[in-house]
Amino acid sequence: LVDEAGDPLLLRAEAVWSAMQTLTPQEIDEHLALRASQGFNGVIMHPFPWSGVDTDSRQTIDGLEPFDGTVANLNEEYWERFDAILATAASLGITVFIAPIGLTWGFEENGYDYDESLAAQLGEALGARYADTPGIVWMLGMDYDEVDWDTYDPMMMSFIDGLRSAGDEHLV
Repeated sequence: LVDEAGDPLLLRAEAVWSAMQTLTPQEIDEHLALRASQGFNGVIMHPFPWSGVDTDSRQTIDGLEPFDGTVANLNEEYWERFDAILATAASLGITVFIAPIGLTWGFEENGYDYDESLAAQLGEALGARYADTPGIVWMLGMDYDEVDWDTYDPMMMSFIDGLRSAGDEHLV
């Protein structure tokens, strides 16, 4: 990788997939501060609380859901918490690689309809919210097999189209 000046940058990162589900906001802040003190400059994070932990609960530790009704309608209290994580990470020099889709089964298993149109609407909502947020990279397309490409690839492309239509120009 290279930084804004074109200088080489070594990425030292870890995956904190389930942080939104298993940690309190204070614990997330403490973890990010610890990692920054250890020289980490990146984390990979799924913004939804249903990835990375095998449990019946698909909410944050205190019961917040990411959406209100549909994936195009963001639950403000939930996303304010995610905003705070991004702000903390940025203040510590940590880039957050946000993995919002690629695990489409998560939407389906949690009772949310999800298709190309809704993917575009989610991309637009998140793109509008994070277009001016520093220190993020969108990371898409993990954990699905070739047999699913025809189903999920169009959703990912629609999500990206939604990001871009909202003015988000972060690296994808």
